Amino acid sequence: GGVPISPGDIIVGDRDGVVSIPLVAADEVAVKLKLVFQKEMAVEDELKRINEKKFWNEESVRNRGGVRYLD
Repeated sequence: GGVPISPGDIIVGDRDGVVSIPLVAADEVAVKLKLVFQKEMAVEDELKRINEKKFWNEESVRNRGGVRYLD
């Protein structure tokens, strides 16, 4: 990709791609990655919390003579 790599640089790859971190920026990147990780965990927790809620109360709909949901 045209990115220069120097001795000591940190190279990490996964199924999403590859990243090169210059050794001189490693500490700064580590701090930022901790913040990203915290934000991702907060979003994941929120999604789990939302997923636990019932958005469809079939009994309530049936009692009102509404449409029955079939999956």
